[in-house]
Amino acid sequence: MRILLDATHDNVSALIPIATPGTMIAVYGTGSPDIEWTRADREEFPGHVEVIIDQGFTDSPLVSATVRDVERGAWSAGHAVRAEWVNPRKTIYCSRSVIPELQTLGWKGDVWLASPGPMPTMPPHYDGINVVAQQYGFHTRYDVSTVFDANWPLLPGAGNFLSVTPHPGYANFGWPLDLAASASELLVVGAGGKGTGTSHVDIITKDHHAEHVPLAPGIYIAHVRSVYGSHVGDWSPARKFTGIKP
Repeated sequence: MRILLDATHDNVSALIPIATPGTMIAVYGTGSPDIEWTRADREEFPGHVEVIIDQGFTDSPLVSATVRDVERGAWSAGHAVRAEWVNPRKTIYCSRSVIPELQTLGWKGDVWLASPGPMPTMPPHYDGINVVAQQYGFHTRYDVSTVFDANWPLLPGAGNFLSVTPHPGYANFGWPLDLAASASELLVVGAGGKGTGTSHVDIITKDHHAEHVPLAPGIYIAHVRSVYGSHVGDWSPARKFTGIKP
């Protein structure tokens, strides 16, 4: 099992000291300014697996988001199930009281369950519903969940699909072609800690590769995500690598 932390933009600072290596981070990709995360917020957690939440407010729907937030003031269950959504691991966040409605709607996707209590060790069972995670710890500035599914938010076998080939003074990157995407975004940042690289690369490209990307020597983390017009997909799992001195 893995641990997932989530907080709004205003409370990102509360996650920084407790986000240990291997901890997953839930990011609000939509919402009012106090809720939606900025790029700077996301860069506070290099190397952590991200889960993107669509709150159902400003800039919603984010059709590439993994999670739709079904609660008062956010998505309704019916709208969340029926509205356009392209993420391969569509997941609804909701309380136990919403489960019967999801069953009636014929929901066959995943569920991130909100249910306070002691840390769960097994997912609860509901007919036709796959509970991938349970939010059990509700704190003033952040929440804590247990993730039961070893692959989520990826499909089984999706793996670490960004390839990196370092060369002296530069690196080449490649990733699978996404036919639905209008472009791809490649982000390369210093990994933090001893030997961190000083280059910062953020490239938008219509290709599924980026070659001869200049890099100072040091340790980096790279991510890639698909761009769908005005929407963006989830960042790929982090690839850590070392830039080579020219």
